[in-house]
Amino acid sequence: MNTQNDGEEILFIGLANVKPGKNFDEKLLGSKTAAYVIVLTKAKNRADLRRQLSMKLNEKFKLKLIRLEEVDRFEDRSKKGAVSKELIEASENISRGLLDLFLGTLHTYPDAEGL
Repeated sequence: MNTQNDGEEILFIGLANVKPGKNFDEKLLGSKTAAYVIVLTKAKNRADLRRQLSMKLNEKFKLKLIRLEEVDRFEDRSKKGAVSKELIEASENISRGLLDLFLGTLHTYPDAEGL
């Protein structure tokens, strides 16, 4: 799949591995030190997606993006039937400009450094 696009932003979905950043609210992850979370946002291409996510996760949640996996255009993923109603609603809100980033449920874990 070609995800390079020099002009218009498209909606992407991916699985982000995140850790707390500076001034992080500990209530978000509890006693765990890392998490995986489904993310949706618009970007021009994969490189722009990583930049956008890094910036938005830090600004809004004080989270650092460690790794980004399973990245697809949302349209392609939804054609496979692999999206929930919640993700469809979030994609519609992003498309309408009501939301610029969607985070699913944080699946926390203690990373190797936290053990």
